[in-house]
Amino acid sequence: MTSSLDAHQRTIDLFADWCRATGRDRFPDDPASIDAFFAQVPVRAVTRNARTTMLRADYQAAHRQFPVPHSPTASAVRSGDGWLTVTEAVRRCPTTSLLGVAGRRDALVLVLLDAGATRHEVRRLTPDAVDVLGWRVARFPVPVSDSPATCPRCVLTRWLALAATLPPHGWRGETQEVVFTPPPDGHDCAAEVDPRWRRTAHLIPSIDRHGWTGYTPLSRRYISRIVATRMSVTAPDWVNSVTVAGAPAEPEATPPPRVPLPVTTWQRTDLKPVTDELDALLDRLDREAGALADQIGHMLDG
Repeated sequence: MTSSLDAHQRTIDLFADWCRATGRDRFPDDPASIDAFFAQVPVRAVTRNARTTMLRADYQAAHRQFPVPHSPTASAVRSGDGWLTVTEAVRRCPTTSLLGVAGRRDALVLVLLDAGATRHEVRRLTPDAVDVLGWRVARFPVPVSDSPATCPRCVLTRWLALAATLPPHGWRGETQEVVFTPPPDGHDCAAEVDPRWRRTAHLIPSIDRHGWTGYTPLSRRYISRIVATRMSVTAPDWVNSVTVAGAPAEPEATPPPRVPLPVTTWQRTDLKPVTDELDALLDRLDREAGALADQIGHMLDG
């Protein structure tokens, strides 16, 4: 934290010296002066953003209006070449079989991010944030759409139906029954949902390598991984991967029987401690970065 404060003071002193050397007021009130400062003292884009934040805080401390408006928060979802639309990415998320556990959760993550939620807001959501009568999650409305596969309300309902069966208030046999049940012909959001989902600690929890939910919230790093994986144009099309134009429809497959989870995994046992330690280290780094961001936000808020 000391190094951050030192960097802040160095930026303020540098800007003050530049203003004095160029004959400007200590707090110039025109955006052109700020642009001229960065043009004459060039730095990388990430450093410029950090220095802009520091200068804004210095202006606020002096009760002056910073001449550069806040930049809009970048959306966490992807767009452009190489990326699916959110609607298409949601459609490709599996909802049945054990893959449907992560698929249902990830679809809800995409819907919330598309509604304007940040990764930090998504990971901190609790069941209390869900209003199933007003169709809202926290401050974000959950609209309805024509297709049940991509309807945001159906996405939310499918996840809540699954969350109701999760331990400790549910059991894995119930979870298997939910994900191995064929989807209804109409909208899922028209059905009643088991209210036990309200007992979960986190609305959107982590999921282990077996496909079962954990008891901790997602990290922001993992939410970014969900977006990158699910929105890539190479994401598997779990719904239509075997559909051929003009071909006769395949008969509906019988849901597989419920089976216990395998005791062993395919991973090499000698690598498992290394990968677990790396995941723990990255999660710790993410938490510390979030805490630092919160501290900077408190400083800026005065």
